[in-house]
Amino acid sequence: GVISNTSLFASLLSVVCITLNRYIALAVPLHYNKISTNQTGYTVTGLIWFISLLRSLVPYFKLERYQYAISIGMCSYGTNIFQENEIYYYPLIQVIPYSICFVFLIFCPLHMTALLSKRQRQSTTMRSSLRK
Repeated sequence: GVISNTSLFASLLSVVCITLNRYIALAVPLHYNKISTNQTGYTVTGLIWFISLLRSLVPYFKLERYQYAISIGMCSYGTNIFQENEIYYYPLIQVIPYSICFVFLIFCPLHMTALLSKRQRQSTTMRSSLRK
């Protein structure tokens, strides 16, 4: 139901925020202490839970869509989700939020790897020039 959906999405958003935090630490290390403060942490945590709860409560605005499914033991979307005038509903709730999170989870580590390899090449070049 609402608790499991909220917790699942909050977990995913937390992992995305941790990834972004590590990305910021590598990308702009001199500004990291200004960006990553306790106040920022509290704000981001509150936003994570607010967005997760809001995303989980949206189906309740369409009560006929969110039904208890005995087979899985929790609330799920009804079978008539793709009605002709409400085709936007499923992508809005499921596809778009998860897609955005996965884009961040793919982009940030790839970019962090590129940053680290670039810095390693620079440090190797500096060491070799100092030896001469």
